Amino acid sequence: MIIKKLALEGFRSYGDKIEIDFGSKNVVAIVGDNGAGKTSLIEAMTFAIYGRSATTDARDVKIRDLVNNKRKKAVIELEFIKNGMHYKILREVRKNSRELGKVILFNLTTGQKTIGVKNVERELKDKIIGMDYETFVSSTLIRQGEIEKLSELTDAKRKELFVRIFGLDIYKHFEEKAKEKKRQLSLQLEKLRGEKEFLEREVAKETKYLEQKTQIQEQLSELEKRAVILKSELENLEKIEKEKNEAYLKFMALSGTLEGISNQIKDYEKRLAKREQILKDKERIENELAGYQGLDEAKKKIEADIGEINEKLTDIKSEISALTGEINQLNKRIKEEQENFRKIQIVKGKCPLCKRPISTEEEKQHILEEYSRIIQELREKIKEYETKKIQLNREYKKNELVRKKLENTMIEIRNKLIKKERLEGELTSMIKNLEDFENMSEILSKLKDEYETKKKEAEILREKVKDLEKIRERINQLRRAEKDITAKIASLRTELSNIENVLEEIKEKKENLMKIEEDMKDKEDKKHIYALLEHIFSRKGIPTQILKNLIQMVEKEAQKILEELTNGRMMLYLNFEQRGDEEVIKLKVFSDGNLRQLKTFSGGERIRINLALRLGISETLAKLKGLHGRLDFLIIDEGFGFLDQQGRETLTEILKKLSERFKQIFVITHIEDIKEDFDTKLKIYKDKEGFSQVKWDFD
Repeated sequence: MIIKKLALEGFRSYGDKIEIDFGSKNVVAIVGDNGAGKTSLIEAMTFAIYGRSATTDARDVKIRDLVNNKRKKAVIELEFIKNGMHYKILREVRKNSRELGKVILFNLTTGQKTIGVKNVERELKDKIIGMDYETFVSSTLIRQGEIEKLSELTDAKRKELFVRIFGLDIYKHFEEKAKEKKRQLSLQLEKLRGEKEFLEREVAKETKYLEQKTQIQEQLSELEKRAVILKSELENLEKIEKEKNEAYLKFMALSGTLEGISNQIKDYEKRLAKREQILKDKERIENELAGYQGLDEAKKKIEADIGEINEKLTDIKSEISALTGEINQLNKRIKEEQENFRKIQIVKGKCPLCKRPISTEEEKQHILEEYSRIIQELREKIKEYETKKIQLNREYKKNELVRKKLENTMIEIRNKLIKKERLEGELTSMIKNLEDFENMSEILSKLKDEYETKKKEAEILREKVKDLEKIRERINQLRRAEKDITAKIASLRTELSNIENVLEEIKEKKENLMKIEEDMKDKEDKKHIYALLEHIFSRKGIPTQILKNLIQMVEKEAQKILEELTNGRMMLYLNFEQRGDEEVIKLKVFSDGNLRQLKTFSGGERIRINLALRLGISETLAKLKGLHGRLDFLIIDEGFGFLDQQGRETLTEILKKLSERFKQIFVITHIEDIKEDFDTKLKIYKDKEGFSQVKWDFD
């Protein structure tokens, strides 16, 4: 991103419109005394892009503070180039407003225009700049004091700074939230345990009845199974008793026939295996298509309903508009009558309206009362219309909600119609494939029918082979056993009915106990989850792991920058260390391969170290949050402090290196010694009226 032009009017300490053309300047020093208005230029840039101020972070409640006290509005125009496209932003805010005013974004390359606060900010953040306000400021702006303090911090304080810069302190909030949730669940569980113990004592009374019921049900189940078996066996034996003769020869002949048919069936089944799968798929699709009947009629009906509601909404809107007009007319009438009332109040002699003499105070009072009555009637009429407007607005919103639901239903029906069309195509293809298997299927069906018929004949014949006398004796035994079982079943069913009547009385308490137990299990599971979350969000959990990774990223970026600033002579490392219960970030710096203490480095060397660290943090923030990476320009706001002759030489060297990395650099300073080290200076000063003015100074 390259800043091309900036125009200000009524912003902060600036009065009449001033225009600044940065052209293709690489390094620009913005110089002037404290309070002259230097930093306000940077504020104007960030405010133009994000509607927020880089130094005060003002957005809503202090927007009016950005307007000069001697002006009613502030206007900012910012031109910049990003990704080969030329853009211009126009923002305007008024002194008496708490809201962001007019904002327009022009794409000067394509001629496209975007209007409105939300539309412009969305276009800038998501598509053009590619990062939010916080990332933009952290990545491009180095504030006063940030450069010199990074290496001077203790290892523990340096760790705290990293936690704050990268927003990791939010995990402490999450940890406290999880801890509080766990405590609340513990209290709820304690209460539920008391309720559970009470219900358990009540439900325990049904144990005896449940045991009796279980025993009787087991006995009944066993007896009923035996009764079914007895009946089935009796029926089979009675049939077999009627058969026997010549069964053996027929049975042997049928056995050979069945074996031959079975071999044929296996052969056909193997060949028709694919057909069976197609039939299953066909049946599944037919069943699914059955559920889509009537969709076209439903679609037509909903379209008609939406049309009716749209007409109704139009009628309601027209009626509301008419009522608004009536109310305006009535308010106008009230003002006229009130003015007449005032004139008659102060009149003496003739009526100012009808010019008729007012002879007595009583006559004057009578006229005033008549005007009062008319005014009151008009106000009552307005109240009536306002009430009707409220009712119509409610009806309008209600119909809008119905329309929304119908539109959602319409979307669902259209999706189903698409799926129905796809399924019908699949079904047509399957029917065509099944026609090829028709003859083979008919043959297999006939073979299976023949096999089942002959198999049944063989089973019947096999039963007839059994000894007839033994069968008769067994039949008599089964009949006596069947009679005994029937009597026992009747007695047990009567006893079971009595027990079930008793159990019904405590059924409700048992159900309540089950609900409490389920609730307790759910809360125990949640308590375990919150305990786990408390550990995860604690100092030993996620924040430490994230911080370790971030330190590596910062180290990598800062290392590259320091190598550039020192021609590879110096290297730095950031180590995450555990000192007892305390976690720290240790900074190690090597010069010509030798590890040195930070205090042994010169002022110029410390500037390089701190600047590399600060820019490394900016690069990391941009990569973490930015959609399109780092910007192409850098702002240093009073970042170098007081410099001696060696420091000035260091500054010149550093800026030369940085100008190779950044396409545009702004250095804000009020220190006279530093000002002379820049070829291009934008001087900021106050005129006689106290307004900030600018002028270029080229050496």
